[in-house]
Amino acid sequence: MSPFLLYLIIKLDAITNFLQMVSALPLMIAAIGVMWFIIVIDHTKENKGKAKKIAKYTIIALTFFLIVHGFRTLIPTTKEAAILLVVPKTINSINKNEKLKNIPNKLLDLADDWIDEFKPNKKHNKINNFNNLTDK
Repeated sequence: MSPFLLYLIIKLDAITNFLQMVSALPLMIAAIGVMWFIIVIDHTKENKGKAKKIAKYTIIALTFFLIVHGFRTLIPTTKEAAILLVVPKTINSINKNEKLKNIPNKLLDLADDWIDEFKPNKKHNKINNFNNLTDK
């Protein structure tokens, strides 16, 4: 893995935060345009030119917002990128190495042995378990 790729993975959160900030500006412009259109502009002949201009800029701002927000959605976060890069390599290395494949079996055998030591007897199970713990 190259140093640039590691740097890029670390900076993915910053990139998505920047895109979120950039996408907020056209959304605010569009909201102001819609409010201006609804509150101030009446549909008389003298304001039709202003209304068309405001509608045009509002549509452009919303389109820009959707494009930037779409890119932001497609860029993975740092955690997602790490999972995409690390998990497949880890699984492949475990599948290739026979010693690593046997570790879960050994852990299960060890857990079974440990549980068998503490199985309660029918009589005096609490006393026997306490004595077994103090004898060791």
